[in-house]
Amino acid sequence: VDDDGDGRADCGDMDCSMSPDPAIMQHCADASEDTLEKCSDGVDNDGNSYTDCEDFACSMSADQTIVDYCNSLPPPPAEDTLEKCSDGVDNDDNGFTDCNDFSCSMADDQEVVDYCADLAEDTLEKCSDGVDNNDNGFTDCADYSCSMSDDPEIVDYCDQFLEASPEKCSDGLDNDGNGFIDCADFSCSQSPDVAVLSVCYESLGLAEPTLVNERCSDGLDNDGDGFVDCADWDCRHNPAATVCADAPLICDAWI
Repeated sequence: VDDDGDGRADCGDMDCSMSPDPAIMQHCADASEDTLEKCSDGVDNDGNSYTDCEDFACSMSADQTIVDYCNSLPPPPAEDTLEKCSDGVDNDDNGFTDCNDFSCSMADDQEVVDYCADLAEDTLEKCSDGVDNNDNGFTDCADYSCSMSDDPEIVDYCDQFLEASPEKCSDGLDNDGNGFIDCADFSCSQSPDVAVLSVCYESLGLAEPTLVNERCSDGLDNDGDGFVDCADWDCRHNPAATVCADAPLICDAWI
């Protein structure tokens, strides 16, 4: 379960894998992909979405036996020609298709680079046409290439759709159409606005310690994530929430 809504679950989340709690660290160590057996079993043992030698923990292991094993595997077919970069197939099996793969968008072949550049969602016209021009699964302002564009005109246009207010971060809607709702969207959970953060975090994020302790001990699920007070990840892990100092760490259902 992705308890904190950051897109990473359990030991795939650094809050777990780099926890100060020895018990959690041991649990994550046991789940790590760091032996020849685990690097060749076809299983994503550490839950980070990469299996066996696709995982840097294997391909860049300190164990030379594992590295040698990974190096002995036949390389996947390259995705670096115009034909392969426009066929809708993930030819090299790395999880990225056509121009969403750096081997296409940054290819040595200028014809391929130009083809991918033409698909880029980087103009006001393309950022407002309702089309996923670069075929990366995100349309218009839901695509970071629009909402975080270097072009101020595009950014100003996209600002109206941002999920970045207390109201939009608590209405149960995917206002900006990027696939993330309310506090699961970084524009809410990582907002510089404390008023927005207070919707997403039981501990008020950047608020003064007295308010943090008050919210983390009021018996209410202030951020509506199903967890109350010190049972909520952001209270338990906020150093300012001293009322939760002795509460158990929340990391995985096994605890």
